[in-house]
Amino acid sequence: MPNGNDSPDRQGLKRPLSRTTPPELAHGSLFQAPSPPGPSPQPGFNIMRLEGIEQHSDEGKTRIMNSIADDMSATFRCIAHHMREGNLDDRHVDGMNSTLENICDANVKYRLKLEHQVERLRTQRRLMRQEYRGFAREIDTMGQRYRGKVQSLASQVKDLQKEVALLTGEKGLLRQFWEEQSQREKMAIGRCVSEERATDEGYNAQGPEGDADEAWEEESDHQE
Repeated sequence: MPNGNDSPDRQGLKRPLSRTTPPELAHGSLFQAPSPPGPSPQPGFNIMRLEGIEQHSDEGKTRIMNSIADDMSATFRCIAHHMREGNLDDRHVDGMNSTLENICDANVKYRLKLEHQVERLRTQRRLMRQEYRGFAREIDTMGQRYRGKVQSLASQVKDLQKEVALLTGEKGLLRQFWEEQSQREKMAIGRCVSEERATDEGYNAQGPEGDADEAWEEESDHQE
């Protein structure tokens, strides 16, 4: 049987580092803080491993936190073993219980914070959906209104096209009428000119005899 100083969990504290802990943690000084470039967390007190963590990369920060979590898990298992063996009682672990309660309270607060964030996001999503539906209805209403206007304008354009076609036909008829009227006037003027010319030629052909006949006719009229 192993004695109290050589318990299985104590022997477990001397076991190799877990698979989440990098091999380089097995080397270095107990209080040596990591320093870039190429920083690596060192075994020892957890608080010392957090020094200079802001200088680490994301991967390095993850390795450090995993190593701290491994140490905390091993510590809790060892405390639980000594509690079962009777080496520790509630008086001894009262401070640890307070720490665990604080951790649980922090977890509860963080969970509530996450729940509030989720609820806020759900509310925002619901409001966005309502706004989207309102915009969709407005767009549909505007589309219907402008669709009616477009149809009305299309009907007006068709009516105007019909009027233009009618006016174009009437213009052609008027042009044809005026051309025919002008032609008739030209023909009438030509006939008048021809008649006057023929009259003048006949008058000139009668000569003095014609004048004497006209004078005798006028004298006969006066005697009567």
